[in-house]
Amino acid sequence: MDRFLQMTCFARAVETGSFSAAARDLGLGQPNVSRYVATLEEHLQTRLLLRTTRRLALTPEGERYYAEVRRILDAVAESESSLRDETEPAGLLRVACPTALAHAFVLPLVPAFLARYPGLTLDLQIGDRYVNLVDEGAELAIRIGHLEDSTLRARRIGRFERVSSTTRARPSSC
Repeated sequence: MDRFLQMTCFARAVETGSFSAAARDLGLGQPNVSRYVATLEEHLQTRLLLRTTRRLALTPEGERYYAEVRRILDAVAESESSLRDETEPAGLLRVACPTALAHAFVLPLVPAFLARYPGLTLDLQIGDRYVNLVDEGAELAIRIGHLEDSTLRARRIGRFERVSSTTRARPSSC
């Protein structure tokens, strides 16, 4: 069986949170996606996902394997893109963003962004916890506050002023 397809099914199941959603994204049947992931687990002789009737969760081994699989799949997509000399961005773009910024500024812009770049698939990770870009496979993070020294590149895109809970958050300048 095609190991690349198994890894792709595993990655999409992790990213979408279910075999059904992964199957829809990949144009496969849900039983096939489930079987591909089970075959991959059998090959690796370890459980990658904990399955319940409501959701999937990564095991510690699954977390490590997912980071590697995502790196491999991204490298393949980048290699194929460079061979085709694509000028338009394509593939999966993972973006981590704080909840307040996402709802106020990012989410309203997503439809226009995806219309402009139809080759991109956006995985927007909204939450207020710190996301380690390298460990979690995100390409971009929008952050609020002072950034620690890092080897990653950062660019200020605006200022965000927090206000009391009785008024809405608003940008002070952009």
